[in-house]
Amino acid sequence: MRGLKTQEGNKFIAFFELVQKEAAKLHSVFFLECGEGNDFETEQMDGEDLRGWLIPEKQADQFEREWLKDEPGEECEPYITWVLWNGKPEKPVIELKQF
Repeated sequence: MRGLKTQEGNKFIAFFELVQKEAAKLHSVFFLECGEGNDFETEQMDGEDLRGWLIPEKQADQFEREWLKDEPGEECEPYITWVLWNGKPEKPVIELKQF
């Protein structure tokens, strides 16, 4: 799945699809760097707060090439974004935040 470098289980993929839907509302793609805790798991899904880059769709192909080589430069720092989930684990609400 776009935005993931590693092979993930179906339950995490279900969560990450929600993340990408939120990113798409902002005409962007989220590229994962790491998990940040606040884990949850249900029969259908597992996830946690995440950190990565929220990249505008028009720039996503170029960024993805750099990201896959572990080379996002300092110019990408303004796009660093946290994915925070809240609500019930059965129906998490996804929030994208930049600090």
